This record gives sequence, structure tokens and C-alpha cells, in this order.
Amino acid sequence: MPHYEAETRLRERLIGLGYHEVLTIPHVAEDRNELFRPPDAAPAKLANPLSEEAGVLRSTGAVTLAAAIEWNLNHGQRNVRLFEIGSHYRFVEGKPVETRVLSIGATGAARPQALYDSSRDYTFADLKGDLDAIGALSGGLRWEHGGPDWLNPARRGAISLGKEGRPALGAAGQLAKRVAEKFKFRQDVFLAEINLGRSTACTTA
Repeated sequence: MPHYEAETRLRERLIGLGYHEVLTIPHVAEDRNELFRPPDAAPAKLANPLSEEAGVLRSTGAVTLAAAIEWNLNHGQRNVRLFEIGSHYRFVEGKPVETRVLSIGATGAARPQALYDSSRDYTFADLKGDLDAIGALSGGLRWEHGGPDWLNPARRGAISLGKEGRPALGAAGQLAKRVAEKFKFRQDVFLAEINLGRSTACTTA
């Protein structure tokens, strides 16, 4: 129940910030999963995949959220703000583990053009501000340099809660150029992923 209530508050805050919730299928192509998979985590391969495009369970929520942004851009929607509360799947010490995560993605205009204000593109500062707004629900976020290599080294940060020294719960930033090129993105895309709680054992059969 506490997790449900916390996730409900997260949804309400993100919707209030202009994001739309999506639900994606966690089965992804292995080559796309490799773009985001941490080097110390083995992929959770499916025993009987439906196709080559769905051969593994996602190692991060970022891979399917990037695909959701890709779909929107390919269908003529330039301004996109999405989030998903779901799970990622990894092998830890030889056992498959499911972890609840929040994934956020945005691209396009940060605000529409108005009578006296011109439009401007969404930036890392906008993503950071939105994350700080939802982080306030848990006492605030702490930002440090760093993050996974699927994010741009100059525009990324590691996120944690509480005092200095606690492990990072996630990361946020602009999608790295090499990954953006794989998706054929022609505009800057920003992604974040935050661990929401305890991990549980899962199966890949």
C-alpha cells in the first residue's frame, strides 16, 4: 500500500508538470537493449521470444521510453513528454531480478509560443527542474556529476536522496549522440531513470 500511494503521488505530480503516462511492453530487441544495459548487468534473455525484436527483457526503462519517443516523432508529434512506472530486469549473481523504476523522457519545445513569449526548446535544466519538483515528494534530490554512458557526459547527472554518501538511485540527462543516432533522432532527447524501491526475483521463461 505505501508503494501504491507513493506511485500515485508521482503520477499526479508528473501529470501536473505536463507529462503523459505510457505503458510499454518490456520485451525488446537485444541490440537496442545493449545501447542502455549497464556493463555489470547481464541481459535477461527470454527462453521463447516471440520475435528477434523481443528477445530480451529490458535492462532499463530508458530503452522502451526512447522507443515511445521515437514512435511519437515518427508520427509527427515534435513536442513529447512521457513517463512510465514499470520494471527493468537484470541478472544479479546469476539470478534474474526485477526492479521497480520511474522513467521520464522529453523532447521538443519546453513551452509553446505565446503572444509575448517566443517558444524555446526543452533543455537539461528543464528536466532537472521537473525531477526536483517530484523529488520534493521525498525530501529533495541530491545531484552529482556522473551517469551512464548512454547519456551525454556534458549534460547528465547522478541522482540520490538524502545526505551525501548514499548510493545513486538513478540518472538523468541528454541522450548521448551515438545512441540518438541509432534511433535517428533529429532533435535533442532527454531521459531519466530512477529506482523506486526493492528488487524482487523474477523468471524469464
